[in-house]
Amino acid sequence: MIKNIIILADSRKFGGHCIAGKDISTGEWIRPVTKTKEGGIPDNLYGLRGQAWPSIFDVWSIPLSAESPKPYHPEDCLVDESKKWGKIKTIIPNRIILDKLCDNYKHNILWINPSEFKNNDRFPKDMINVAKQNYKKFNSLMLILPDIRDSEYNVLIYKDKDYGESYKEKKIRIRAKFKYKNIRYNLKVTDISLEKKFEAIEALKEYKYLAYLTVSMGEPFEKYDGCHYKLVAAVIETQIPVNTKTNEENINVNDPLYKAIKKWRTNKSKEINLPTYWIFTNKVLSEIVKIKPRTKEELLNVKGIKEEKFKQFGEDILEIVNKI
Repeated sequence: MIKNIIILADSRKFGGHCIAGKDISTGEWIRPVTKTKEGGIPDNLYGLRGQAWPSIFDVWSIPLSAESPKPYHPEDCLVDESKKWGKIKTIIPNRIILDKLCDNYKHNILWINPSEFKNNDRFPKDMINVAKQNYKKFNSLMLILPDIRDSEYNVLIYKDKDYGESYKEKKIRIRAKFKYKNIRYNLKVTDISLEKKFEAIEALKEYKYLAYLTVSMGEPFEKYDGCHYKLVAAVIETQIPVNTKTNEENINVNDPLYKAIKKWRTNKSKEINLPTYWIFTNKVLSEIVKIKPRTKEELLNVKGIKEEKFKQFGEDILEIVNKI
């Protein structure tokens, strides 16, 4: 069978990658796995040879041989390793798409939170049936939007002092602090691309994000304590990282350019039904006013504006700057 899946996680897993996403037809979660003990997708999987690795919001056609559910992973499906995967397209997410994919309305809690674990990051394997009782349909994967703090970020990602399975590895491990439905969580992050970012920048200790999270319930960690650990399998940014709370204290609020861009942002916010900070933060507005970019190249030099953001709002900004 072939499933067309929108990719919502590419995370670290014993034996390779844990790739997961939702069936674009049904909205059901699917986790492709191999026949190995760990089930991870290896880097040299035949179906992906010669192709770019799946990224978040890619839609891929994935050949599966059979459903392979476990009591704690009902979404698992065996990959047909004799056939090729095929990338169909990449989706540029907007609020409508994200809200449709998001599982917030289904879940008020991340499975179960035994009081003995202050980080709410695990639960004993013998409590799996109790966890299942909290849901009409049980899944080990969720796409959530954590509670937003300070109107600028909702997730704090930071380097963990624990270097993982073996201190000899000396690999960076990161964690995520956030609140979901007013409950605090502190979970391990297994998002491969984010781990690489923290490994590449030694001075980077923490980052604040406005993001959706793909949260996964791991297999029982039998070698340690037999618990199911809750893992952040993907940090899906909806806005640039914010290191400090931004405000207008360093902006000349009477600057004609600043006034014009801020008015545009307010109107655009109402038009697309997104908060203003989802378009550009005050910090980005300040940089635009300071640099006064008049070309695409100059605008892309503004910290916080990348190609995707330019496609959405770049032409509007350049038109405003060139009129003032």
